[in-house]
Amino acid sequence: MQGLKKLDIKRFNGAEFIDTTDEVSEEVSLAIGINQDLVLYLNCSPLDLEELILGHLFTAGIINRLQDILQLDVQYSAEDPGVQSITAEVTIA
Repeated sequence: MQGLKKLDIKRFNGAEFIDTTDEVSEEVSLAIGINQDLVLYLNCSPLDLEELILGHLFTAGIINRLQDILQLDVQYSAEDPGVQSITAEVTIA
């Protein structure tokens, strides 16, 4: 995943609309489970997901250090071709 996707758009140049292509940020749905309990849904960039998950768990006070994580599995699925959903299961001590 690159984090950007190209879309056909209409851009207004001050006088008229022009058909063009532009890059926009890609967004995915992320579900995070901890010890098999779903605890959080996020819409986020598909980049650096492990860092996002670990940072969230740390700032929320769920973990105190990296060693609290026993396992982190990230599963990518595309049920709808236009929507990417990601599930992360975290096992903590």
